[in-house]
Amino acid sequence: AQKGLLTQHKNCEIISLNKKDQFWQLSDTEGNAWSASHVVLANGVNILDFEQTTSLPITPMRGQISTLRASDYDAISAYVVCGDGYIVPALDGQQVIGATYVRNDMSREVRQSEHTENKAKMLRTLPKTAPQDVSDYTITSGRASIRGVTRDHFPLIGGFRSTEDLKLSGAEMPKSGWLPETASGLFILAGMGSRGLCSAPWSAEIMASLLLNEPLPCSLLMLRNIDPHRCELKRAWKIGRAHV
Repeated sequence: AQKGLLTQHKNCEIISLNKKDQFWQLSDTEGNAWSASHVVLANGVNILDFEQTTSLPITPMRGQISTLRASDYDAISAYVVCGDGYIVPALDGQQVIGATYVRNDMSREVRQSEHTENKAKMLRTLPKTAPQDVSDYTITSGRASIRGVTRDHFPLIGGFRSTEDLKLSGAEMPKSGWLPETASGLFILAGMGSRGLCSAPWSAEIMASLLLNEPLPCSLLMLRNIDPHRCELKRAWKIGRAHV
């Protein structure tokens, strides 16, 4: 953006996505419109809001974290610990613990019941370190958000395929079917679940390579494992392998 190669439009809610000729047409709630040859959908679980992507294998999974007042107890851990839940070392008198998993719940309301659940997870994660009675620990704040998760825990990264392309049988699939889809101009970057901090940089590198036709930082097998349409194409890939 600083070099003038990128124009940012912040706080825009895109509500329409349609393809006309070779360009994708987008519009927002304020009536603004854009046209682009390539579009990357990287809007988390809200990727299901568009007609083209509503059937992607992503499940909404609500998660709430809790912030404890660290002065209520001795330091539980000086390190980040992940187990049944996770615990982050205290900073400025606050310690974050989490997080809950509630399937198909889109509410971002902070709930006392999930604060209690996070305390119980803390005990199960560090049973020998955390005090057994945490009922008096003061919750100072909390935050809830919605993850987009996939059944196999792999993200969805790659080009969007049309219904016609997905109907190809293994025998009919051309050799290009073994390669990532790029012709549609619509790309998916979603399904990070609760592992986004680990997978997002690598995922973004793959996406940039697809857009710029550069060498990919992963194998073809891995590309299949993260393809947005892998569930539909798995059988076709298997049959197609016998015809190559």
